[in-house]
Amino acid sequence: MVSGRRRQGKTYLVEALARESGGCYFGATQATESESLRLFADAVGRAANAPVPPRFLGWDEAIRYLFAVGDSLPGPVVIENELDAMTDEQA
Repeated sequence: MVSGRRRQGKTYLVEALARESGGCYFGATQATESESLRLFADAVGRAANAPVPPRFLGWDEAIRYLFAVGDSLPGPVVIENELDAMTDEQA
């Protein structure tokens, strides 16, 4: 867990850590849940050298997958989530 005041370089620090150690960085954006899951799957798939990115139906499934492949990743997995960054699917 990294926390602190805005604009102090936290994102730069954790993104560089993940990149330099061969890990995975995922920064949450203003997106629907399905779009966020797709972007997360792309990031995890690249880090795991998967020939095809995984597909997730929900965050529970995504986190279970992450724990299943976590030992095969050479570095840390960083999930940066600013409050209110992800929105619910519109009906």
